Order: sequence, then C-alpha cells, then structure tokens
Amino acid sequence: MAEPYEKTMLVGSSLGGYWSTWLAEEYGHQAVVVNPAVQPSMLNREDYLGVELTNYYSDDVYILGERDTEELFSVFVDEIKNPERLWLMAQIGDDTCDYRLAMKKYAGCKQLIEEGGDHEFQGYENWIPEIVKFLEQD
Repeated sequence: MAEPYEKTMLVGSSLGGYWSTWLAEEYGHQAVVVNPAVQPSMLNREDYLGVELTNYYSDDVYILGERDTEELFSVFVDEIKNPERLWLMAQIGDDTCDYRLAMKKYAGCKQLIEEGGDHEFQGYENWIPEIVKFLEQD
C-alpha cells in the first residue's frame, strides 16, 4: 500500500493568497499565490462589519465581525523571509489587487506577471503543470 503524501502544498488566490503566504512563512510550506491580497488592512472594515455577506460558491450567508477582522490582521506578513517557498502569479488587468504591490511584497520570490487578465487569473489552468512542479520541489 502506498504511503499517503505528507507534504502540504498551498495555492491561494486573493485573500487565499494572503493566508497562504502566512502559512508558508509560519510553517515552512511551499505556496503559489495568485493575484494575492497583500494589504488587507487597506480594506475599509466598516464597509464589511455587521453586513450580511454571501459566499459566491456555496451561497452560505455569514456576517463578518470585529473578531474576524482582528484575526485577519494578526497574521499579516510584513516581510517575506523565505522567498524560495513562494511563487507570485499576477495579472496586470486585475482590478481588485494591484500587481505592483504584489511585485514589491514578493520581491525575491519567483514571479509571473502577465499582461491583461483579471482577478480570476485568466488561463490559470495552463500553468497547473508548472505549479505542481514548483510545489513538489524541496
């Protein structure tokens, strides 16, 4: 019987990229961050606190509380200390996350910056073999 694969590998987009960055730095995982949120503190908390929000994929409804935002800000990674563990993938056409902020934050990391695109990262599926290869390296 084959042994289960024990290596944790992360791919996170937008706020998932923010969390993946923290997990990579905190626990030594490899991570690919796609159009990541790099400064969630820039979000105006008052616009979201106490407001009923709906998950785009599951239609679950939730209300964001002060504790949620405090937790988010508590895991902010100010400086990438292990750039070899992270790969930034960003598209210039993303109107949600500024690729220039991401380029600066992930300086020293492997980077793929593409013209055009959007926040969903158009053509992502074309990069899956390279993503897996990056994540499998030691």
